Amino acid sequence: MVPSAVETIRRALHALRRLQRERATAVLELELKELENAFALLVFGGFVGLPSPPSPLAAELLPLLERELRVAASRADLAHDPLAALAGTLDAG
Repeated sequence: MVPSAVETIRRALHALRRLQRERATAVLELELKELENAFALLVFGGFVGLPSPPSPLAAELLPLLERELRVAASRADLAHDPLAALAGTLDAG
């Protein structure tokens, strides 16, 4: 059975809506990643020479950076073994 013009338009609009949703999600994920990076830089800026926030504020924000601390610790563990770092990046566990 040949789909009607209305059904074809409906499918095209559905595909367009899904594409726009995926693009918007990708943009939001990128923005979230950049905001997390900026947040980490604000809190850990002292390690790269930027002024640090006041200690009480940094202590309050520290629990929000748990994931970044885990990543930094794992990278520090792999720093002496470049092959392990490459395998970790490629997820070749």
